[in-house]
Amino acid sequence: MELNELNVTTRDYFTITVHVRLEAKEIEEVSKTALKKINSEVVVEVPKEKYDEYKEMLYSHGLPETAKVVAY
Repeated sequence: MELNELNVTTRDYFTITVHVRLEAKEIEEVSKTALKKINSEVVVEVPKEKYDEYKEMLYSHGLPETAKVVAY
């Protein structure tokens, strides 16, 4: 059965969470606008040992405040 047959939109009943996993142990440079237009509900997974460093870097380069940064 298609969603159109139910007369609903995907925004009404489904939420889509975007996950991004950074596996690099060293990131040298990030553009100031790299994350400017990213989904505000994104979940970014970063290595445990770089969590604090990457979290600060991501938020300072445009990651929305509503986005989550988690360690793996």
